[in-house]
Amino acid sequence: MAAEEQSCDLSKHTIQIKSEFLLDVEENSLSQEDTKKKTEDRDTKRDQRKKRRGRNKKRPRDAKIDLSKKACLSFMRGELCPFGEKCRYSHDLKELMAARLPDLIEVPANKETGLRCPKFRLYGICEFGLTCRVGSEHISPSTGENLRREVDCLSPPVTNLLKKDVQLQLRRKKYPFVCKRHFEVEEQEKTDKLSLQVKETNLEPFPRKERKLIDFRGKVYVAPLTTVGNLPFRRIMKKFGADITCGEMAVGTCLLEGKGSEWALLKRHPCEDVFGVQIAVGFPDQATRVSELLEAECNVNWVDINMGCPLDLVCEKGAGAKLMMREAKLRESLVGISKTLSCPFTIKMRTGWDEAKPFAHKLIPKIQRWQVDGLNAIMVSGSVPLLSSNF
Repeated sequence: MAAEEQSCDLSKHTIQIKSEFLLDVEENSLSQEDTKKKTEDRDTKRDQRKKRRGRNKKRPRDAKIDLSKKACLSFMRGELCPFGEKCRYSHDLKELMAARLPDLIEVPANKETGLRCPKFRLYGICEFGLTCRVGSEHISPSTGENLRREVDCLSPPVTNLLKKDVQLQLRRKKYPFVCKRHFEVEEQEKTDKLSLQVKETNLEPFPRKERKLIDFRGKVYVAPLTTVGNLPFRRIMKKFGADITCGEMAVGTCLLEGKGSEWALLKRHPCEDVFGVQIAVGFPDQATRVSELLEAECNVNWVDINMGCPLDLVCEKGAGAKLMMREAKLRESLVGISKTLSCPFTIKMRTGWDEAKPFAHKLIPKIQRWQVDGLNAIMVSGSVPLLSSNF
C-alpha cells in the first residue's frame, strides 16, 4: 500500500517527452581532448591581448641625466643661487661648455639682425645661457660666459605674470585678502556679533575709482575661446586686424590656489591694447577674492563673468551656467565684484539651463533692477548647457 502511494507521488513530477524531441547526449557532447584544446586556445588569446596592452617597454628611452651635470638656471641668469653650495645643479661653466649640445640649425635667423635667439635679439640677454639651443651667438667660446648686447628699444614684456612670492602666499593661504571666506565670517560673527559691520568692511577692499568704459561699436572682438584663444592665437588675431581680445576662461578656485597653468590664461601681450579676462566663480566670497587678485596683480581693461560654461567640472562648483540658477549667490557675487574692481565688467550667459524652459529673458531684467555699478553689458549665447554638452 505504501509502495503504491510512493509511485503515485512520483508520477506527479514526471514529464513525458516524445521520442522525436529527445537529443542524443553522446553525439553533442565534446570529448575531453576537445575541451582541453578549446581552453588552451582561449588562454593563448588572452595572453596575447595582455601583451598588446600597457606600456611599450621596448621603445627607445633617453638616458637619465644626473642633476649635478645640469646647469643651475639661477646661475645662468647671473643671479645668486639661493641654495649656494647645497645646490644640486652644476655651477661649473667649463664642464657645462664641454657637454653642451650643438646649436639647432632648423631655427631661422632674423632678417634684420641676423640673430637666431629671440631673447638675445629683443632684450639683449638670454636668461638660459649655456642651455640655449641657439646660444652660440651670446656665449663666450673660451669661458662659457653669457654675453650681453645693447638694444636701442627694449620690447615690452608680457604682463599679468604670477609672481613667485604671490604664488607661495596663495598656496599657503596667507595672501592678505580683505574679503574673508564664508566660514571665517561666521566665526567672526559668533565672537563679535557684528555681522552687518563685518559684511560692509569685507565688501570695500579697495578705494573707489572711476571706471573707463570700453566702446565695442564697430570693433572686431575676439571672444574667449577655451583651449583655442591662448596668447599666441590672440597675437595672430591682432595681426589680422582684431581690436579687442579676451583671454580664455580661468576657474576662480584654481586662481586662488596659485596654479601656474590657470594664471597663464591671464597673460597679456603688449600688442593687446584692449584686453579682458574671463573668470568662472560660484560663490560671493570667491568672486570678491578673485577680483582682489585681478585688481592688485593684473592689468586688464575689463572682466567677463562666465555664466554659460556647460562643463560638469565647472557647474559642480556652482560656477558657469549653474550660477544662472542661483540668483541670491549671483547678486552677492556681482556686488562684491563691483566694490572691488576699478574696471568695468560684463556677463556672458545662455538662454537657460534646459531648451524647453529658457529663462534668460526673465533673469536679465532682474539683474538690471539690481543696479550693480560697473556692470556694463550682458551677452547672451543662443543655446543651453544641456544642448551644448551633447556636442
